[in-house]
Amino acid sequence: MVTVAVYIVSFSIFACSFVVSVISLLIPRWLYFETPRPNKTVTSYGLFKKCSTLVGGCRNFPLEDYGDCNEEGFCDNWSAAIYDLILAAFISTIALLYLFFFVLMPDSSHRTNAWMWATGMFALSAALQTNAIYTIDYLKNNSGMFAYESYDVAFALASSSTILNWVNAAMLGGTGLWLWWKNRRYQRIE
Repeated sequence: MVTVAVYIVSFSIFACSFVVSVISLLIPRWLYFETPRPNKTVTSYGLFKKCSTLVGGCRNFPLEDYGDCNEEGFCDNWSAAIYDLILAAFISTIALLYLFFFVLMPDSSHRTNAWMWATGMFALSAALQTNAIYTIDYLKNNSGMFAYESYDVAFALASSSTILNWVNAAMLGGTGLWLWWKNRRYQRIE
């Protein structure tokens, strides 16, 4: 059986990863473009907004009215990345609530096999985040809209959250499998 200490460490890592992931969803800083001086302007792209110092504000992004969807499949792919990250955040919320209320509470009967469920949820969340990051990366490298843009803070936050989720899933899954194998190996055969 996986110990409470392992679940606490896993819960803490996943909670930090969840907060970082939600922050990356909300701030409009996935990609940015900065023009050279003397008339320096900065344009930053978030999942939901595009902000520019040239116009002095933000607008929704992508919008067909502004020609953001002129390239075939751009808006569909951008929306798919958004949905992947939102679904990953939803799955993460369920996993955190499950760990907190059913595993970390005293005298919980769910601890024995909870590592399997939690590992699956961590891996599913990480897979959705990975897909979204690769989609944004693909659009950045293959869309004419982002010819000179660079990665920004939210992209780095989402990437670090994804890595934390993969490491956490591997750690909890590996610990659970090792303890399961160890206990099975030493059970008395009657």
